Amino acid sequence: RMTAEQEDITGTRPCVFRPPYGSYNRNTLRLAQRRRMRVWLWSVDTEDWKAEGSGSAYWIHRIVRLAETEGIRLHNPVILMHNQPIGNPATAGALPTIIRYFQRHHYRFVRL
Repeated sequence: RMTAEQEDITGTRPCVFRPPYGSYNRNTLRLAQRRRMRVWLWSVDTEDWKAEGSGSAYWIHRIVRLAETEGIRLHNPVILMHNQPIGNPATAGALPTIIRYFQRHHYRFVRL
């Protein structure tokens, strides 16, 4: 259903799949491959979903800290962040700082 919805909205089909909670098995991988989708997992979890829609400075700083301290240790970090249906002001607030931090450390942002 999500593939059809994305195609209706953007005119493109997804080519990447992140299994919810990072949970997958052979069947999941087989179905993704059949749909010509690559499975991607993350290496850094900001746990931004725990903010539950809050935009408080506490949550913004926590998300930034997790992204920076965990991500800088890795050559190619994949940082997991969410766009919740209720919105996620803390994630939106943290994102510019995180982007600037990794740019200053000569990381390059790529499309998955």
